[in-house]
Amino acid sequence: MNYRKMIARKLHGEEENHMGSIALALLAGATIGAAITLLLAPKSGAETRTLICDRTKALADGVKSKLGMACDKAEEELSEVADQAKQTYKSARKRVKKSIEDASDSVDI
Repeated sequence: MNYRKMIARKLHGEEENHMGSIALALLAGATIGAAITLLLAPKSGAETRTLICDRTKALADGVKSKLGMACDKAEEELSEVADQAKQTYKSARKRVKKSIEDASDSVDI
């Protein structure tokens, strides 16, 4: 990265949106930090692998649980929307039918 150009842009108000770069740098930093932590950990390799496995399973279970709850909520919301749509359709159908009846009563064929 050319720091001189970046500083010049900031000084002249030509800032760019670097959210993707920031997110990537944050992810890379977290990954490197985790790797260094594992390398310098006082536990044996087997213990560290077991710990990683256990935490990964716990994370996966948490994600599954939250995903299940989100699916249930989405299903409930969809059901409510479907019920509202049915009610709106029935109401509109009754009004159209009544309008047709009123129109045919006022016009003798």
